[in-house]
Amino acid sequence: DKLESLTEKLNSSETELKITKSKSIEEKQELQVEMSHLQAKLNEANDKLERASRSVYEVRKAADDKVNRMKEDTDKYKSTMRSISSFEKNDMKRKVWDLEYKVEKAKYDLIRSEKQVKTLKATASSYEDKIKTLEEAYESEIFELEQNLRVKEMFYAKSKIASRQRME
Repeated sequence: DKLESLTEKLNSSETELKITKSKSIEEKQELQVEMSHLQAKLNEANDKLERASRSVYEVRKAADDKVNRMKEDTDKYKSTMRSISSFEKNDMKRKVWDLEYKVEKAKYDLIRSEKQVKTLKATASSYEDKIKTLEEAYESEIFELEQNLRVKEMFYAKSKIASRQRME
């Protein structure tokens, strides 16, 4: 009767151990899927950051080119203004002011693009921090599950040894 009871307990412990193992494997797989999802988000954020960086570079280059052309145009206008009538001089001054305004606008656009890049970098950094935190939490959880599993396996082994000793 005691032997049957011990056998039932042993079978129950084995079943519980199998269930715990199965659950820990499922949890580990779920955590891996979630980590993959977060990694994909991080990769997407990095891609956006890279595209924004390229965009800023292109805007900056275009702005520099535009500024250089405008400076050349301004120099040309200044040299020709000396030989132009008063009306034409005023018209040329207006054009120069328009060009200077465009230069300032290009600088503003460049600054705005740089701010966008900083924002994207901060977002990417935030995702990296979240992933690191989740990885640490998952590793800790997996470690605890593995420890619990080892304890149950040790208990199972001890109970098996004890039941063998009792049977002898």
